[in-house]
Amino acid sequence: GGESIMAAAGRRGWVLFTEAVGSDPANKSGRDYTPWSNQDFGIICRINHGYGSVGTLPLPARYADFARRVANFVAASPGCRIWVIGNEPNLANERPVSPAEVITPELYARCYRLCRQAIHGVDQQAQVLAAAVAPWNIETGDWIEYFKKVLQLVEGNCDGIALHTYGRSSDPATITSSETMDPPWQRYNKQFPTYKDFLRVVPASMRSLPCYITETDYNGPWEDRNTGWVRRAYDE
Repeated sequence: GGESIMAAAGRRGWVLFTEAVGSDPANKSGRDYTPWSNQDFGIICRINHGYGSVGTLPLPARYADFARRVANFVAASPGCRIWVIGNEPNLANERPVSPAEVITPELYARCYRLCRQAIHGVDQQAQVLAAAVAPWNIETGDWIEYFKKVLQLVEGNCDGIALHTYGRSSDPATITSSETMDPPWQRYNKQFPTYKDFLRVVPASMRSLPCYITETDYNGPWEDRNTGWVRRAYDE
């Protein structure tokens, strides 16, 4: 919805779409993103198997079918070349038949590799991004170690990285805050700079890949005033 605000202001930025595509390999439907890409907006699409207990990824037995469905969707969706596979796989609410099937780093990496290979089969120039990991969430263990393990497992077979990072209030000072988590997580940032915790563990061979912050916000309702938070985030 933010693209209308940018267009009215004569500005252009990124638009993130999120799609639930299922895992039917015979489904060849897609979405036309050219109404936005033709206006010079940057387009990123996050592809989910579904939402909630449907799972951001399907059960492992359907990974190959999901990869084919994802490739079909990409082939039928002009105007987008950047694709995120799944969302916050360390989060219990994103598990298929939640919380029965834990999406381990190994399972996520397996599904990602299948999807990337299938997408490149229909668009060799597509950027296929590893999903953002939910910061500060321990439902599948240490969130930074989870992210690190995923990257180690897809190293050499990855086009880019998605990150999520947040502040905890509308105070723009939280964007650059050095505040850390409470023990035993005091080695990690508590505010917007948590993105740095993720970047520190990116393998050396992957540090030239594109990285996108695809989700950010702060705790509480968004205030109808110019706090400077967004500008400070862009500056950071």
